[in-house]
Amino acid sequence: MALPTLVKTWRFCVNNNIPVASSLDETHRNIWWAIYNLLRGRNTLNTAAVTWTDSAGSGAAAPSALWTTRSSCNSVTFGNNNNIDNLLTLSDIVHSSGISTPRSWYALENTAVGAYFTSAMGDEGFGSSPYLGLPTPGLSAFRASLRGYGTANGGTNGNAGDPPLAASGEDIPLFSSGPASISSAAGAWLGVPTVLFPHKIHVMASSDGRTWRLFVCRNGHVVFFLNLEVPQNPVVIPGAPDRTWNGYDKPFIGWVKGSAAEGLSQNPVQYAYWLSSLKAAATSSANATTNTLKTTQTVSLGGERSVIDPSAPLWRIGVSELTNSRPFAPISVINENPGYRGRMGILTDIWWGNDSDLGVSTGDTYPADTSRQFAALGTFILPWNGTVMQTT
Repeated sequence: MALPTLVKTWRFCVNNNIPVASSLDETHRNIWWAIYNLLRGRNTLNTAAVTWTDSAGSGAAAPSALWTTRSSCNSVTFGNNNNIDNLLTLSDIVHSSGISTPRSWYALENTAVGAYFTSAMGDEGFGSSPYLGLPTPGLSAFRASLRGYGTANGGTNGNAGDPPLAASGEDIPLFSSGPASISSAAGAWLGVPTVLFPHKIHVMASSDGRTWRLFVCRNGHVVFFLNLEVPQNPVVIPGAPDRTWNGYDKPFIGWVKGSAAEGLSQNPVQYAYWLSSLKAAATSSANATTNTLKTTQTVSLGGERSVIDPSAPLWRIGVSELTNSRPFAPISVINENPGYRGRMGILTDIWWGNDSDLGVSTGDTYPADTSRQFAALGTFILPWNGTVMQTT
């Protein structure tokens, strides 16, 4: 089939190398810090701005809106909504070992996405440092909010032992126990390799700064995926804030998926979460709401759809026996609540592809020539910049 036409123009910062570390703890600290830096347009060691390229691999301007530090902590020095970066070197990245013990954390804002993103280094409940667990009981290691964090935004300020919180009901967990986690090891965000390996990190952002995707690869597999974006064509039903995108704020999708082992399962992301806030004049009890939304996967060229259900066999995308081609299946966001069932939006320039069982591996590109316009990452297909993807 013909290659799809992109909705957005894209910027790429790919093949970022995270070398072999001296311990699993250092591996996790390196990658956690690299993610923080790359979202801000800095290189993995925070020594310079990254060099962005366009879809042809040529140098290009940075996305118009990068993620900006609003609050941060290096386990000793912390600040809330003071716009100061306290995570300057790897020594500032501290992995906690108990509830409310000193740790590193950050809270970022992207004005184009219209959301805040926060993460903390912790391993509570998982027993060893190779896990990124819950920073405090009941909190996700990755979270998002549309209103911001700390007392200035109606929440709780952070300190040396705990990250800041959003106002009650206005925090959305992106990675924790439950459906957003990876199997039963909710903290194993990068898997649990028995030996140390190098990693590669790939970042893709739309030039308008409204869509961000980040992949961490090891041994030819995707082991971590982060997606933060404003979806396409959101369906808005005014007056139904608890069931649909709300008409007063930007719709927002945050996905985080990790791996409990080498490589991901057939679909690295099975759940989407949404968060929608009302205007300040709204009643406090309805300021925000979260709900599980499942993505759809087109299972044939004829356009059949099936909601992905982790408790049932997954539909899989195969090669067309009529054309010998592989489909690019768009990813929609579906509301399953009674009375509001239906598609609520489409993710931008990302498609379901094939998994390795069907002959496609992470790093394969489309078309199969030196233009490398699209690339497979896990079971996703995304725009690419023509370079040879490094996955080990």
